[in-house]
Amino acid sequence: MIRICLCDDNPAMLDREEKFVRDFEKKHNLNFELTTFPNGEALLFHAEDYYFKYDIIILDILMGDTNGIDVANALRKLGSTAQIIFVTSSREHVFDSFDSNPLHYLLKDDLDSEQAEAVLLKAVELSKKKEPTFVFKKNATMYSIPMREIRYFEIIGRIMTINCKDKVYEYYKRIDDLEKELEPFPFCRIHRSYIVNLEYVKKLSRSELTLTDNTTLAVGKSFYPQITHRLSEYLQSGE
Repeated sequence: MIRICLCDDNPAMLDREEKFVRDFEKKHNLNFELTTFPNGEALLFHAEDYYFKYDIIILDILMGDTNGIDVANALRKLGSTAQIIFVTSSREHVFDSFDSNPLHYLLKDDLDSEQAEAVLLKAVELSKKKEPTFVFKKNATMYSIPMREIRYFEIIGRIMTINCKDKVYEYYKRIDDLEKELEPFPFCRIHRSYIVNLEYVKKLSRSELTLTDNTTLAVGKSFYPQITHRLSEYLQSGE
């Protein structure tokens, strides 16, 4: 699944952009998760916790009091590595956008053109090659960790621990919310306290799961059917 965000303060234009993306999705037999925002402030408010989930951001440059280039720069400072495509009614601000490292910019009049389709196709291809990362916030600091380095998550009281190969991180998060965020990735909840990276599963029984480093974690009775199903899917997929 490819996660795409659209941000434009013009409702009619936002509808056009959504139609363009949905038509592209259908034509190329892809699977998009699409989220729309009516202005840059709404996107940035959402971004503090969820920006890492977007692979592609299609962003209007001129949005009332908000400058889309400033929004893009703020996203980069937060650590976003999404492919950014600017849409604009004028070429005037194109050279101001370089600091945010955009993939491309499109004139709004060209949204239905072959060029627009080629740009989105390139963004999709690049997003597929990008290594997924897990991003979290602790106090005022944002952290980004490659997904492949995370072995498992454990909730202890109100504190979520991220157990990586060589380091452990802690932050505040509800495990139910984390489970939803990790749905697109090869992670599975095995207990009320644990979510594991399927890449590191070595052995599974009804009562416990062993990781490749021989760490043993309890398997909750109600979670056993879920982990057996997810693990079977993962092994068959060859990921």
